[in-house]
Amino acid sequence: MVKPVHILLIDDNPEDIMLVRNHVVNQNSHIDLNILQNYTDALDFLFAITSDEVQEKPQLILLELTVSNSKGKQLLTMIKEHEELKKIPLLILTNSKDRKYALECYNHHANAYIQKPESKERFFALIDTILKFWLDTVSLPEFTWR
Repeated sequence: MVKPVHILLIDDNPEDIMLVRNHVVNQNSHIDLNILQNYTDALDFLFAITSDEVQEKPQLILLELTVSNSKGKQLLTMIKEHEELKKIPLLILTNSKDRKYALECYNHHANAYIQKPESKERFFALIDTILKFWLDTVSLPEFTWR
């Protein structure tokens, strides 16, 4: 039996959410995908994690920079400055075409900056590549906090 993997998607684009959810759930029954659609819900969830109100910690975070009117950068900074949350690999997965944000995200310790492709087929291929690399190739840490 494959151990479940917990992924947190923070995105407010309904079409992208649907594409990720349908593709991930249909292809990978062992993935528990938690979806948050705004900055406030993301903060509430993340602080619940650190207070142990949430039992299953995400092992990977996918973050859209433009969530809640471009508050994704604030979330990135907050996560990567937090003693416990910074351990979780965080990938920027964005529709933003402005590449100037890539350096800024890496300076704030994002693990990857990925621009979402425009075609559905390429988007699915990208999600498959991310999952294969982060779930099959990389050794994700087992989180024991506090």
